[in-house]
Amino acid sequence: MKKFAILAALLSAICLLSACADEGGRDTAPDSSRNVSVYENSKGNIVYEFNLDGEDDTSPDQEEILQHRKPDATFTLPSGAVSLQKAEEILDGCSSYRIYLPGKIQDFKKRFNKVIQYHDKDFYSVSLYMEKNSVRMYVGSDVIIACDGSEAYRLDVAGAYQPLEMDGAENDKDASALYPSAKTSPLDALFLLNQFDRNRIGLKENMEDYTFEVTDALVTKNSIPCYQVTPKLRYTSSVRLSSQIYIAADGSGRVLILDPEKHEYVMAK
Repeated sequence: MKKFAILAALLSAICLLSACADEGGRDTAPDSSRNVSVYENSKGNIVYEFNLDGEDDTSPDQEEILQHRKPDATFTLPSGAVSLQKAEEILDGCSSYRIYLPGKIQDFKKRFNKVIQYHDKDFYSVSLYMEKNSVRMYVGSDVIIACDGSEAYRLDVAGAYQPLEMDGAENDKDASALYPSAKTSPLDALFLLNQFDRNRIGLKENMEDYTFEVTDALVTKNSIPCYQVTPKLRYTSSVRLSSQIYIAADGSGRVLILDPEKHEYVMAK
């Protein structure tokens, strides 16, 4: 109980500091993914638990393996399944709540990865992406939709599936409504990251393996209105977050990254 009390106090302090430093946005993760486990509770709140003891609970038998994205492949549809086109139409009608997209689900292209089993049913596993000059950048969170079209779920930050509101898209906003003061689109902002050396902006893996969460409002960082972007990687049974990246929404092309030595955000060069 004492440890959880300390965790609660620490989390409250972080939330307070974040609220003072930035404006707008959805639930945001700490600026570093070290010594923190993340999960979504039954009320839909994102919870961060910090390893105050500094102990590594991962044993060789529990080692998580990065899930690399494989080339597009065709697969056989299960008996009685709706077509991929119909599945996409159903997804387009779902609410984008907590998928962390810069717009509606219908605004993004879909990659049908494979058919998986969940709750003893067949589901299509789907990734959402933006594309520019034939280059893809994956955004938001992966989703699954029942092959019979009856239900859909989103992958949360803990690697568990949470239900999507079917036919809820009418309550969502597109990019122009989410970011009315932005001078550059979310697509153009996100693709700026490809101009930098990956290691320089804190991305150690191949770009196609990352999925980028984007807040649903601009965030002020270092007095600059920015898109707040959280890169994440999917492992065997978890989702790991990287330090947030801030991309100027004023068309200046500025990108702010966390300097691990100074522990503050600086301009990427």
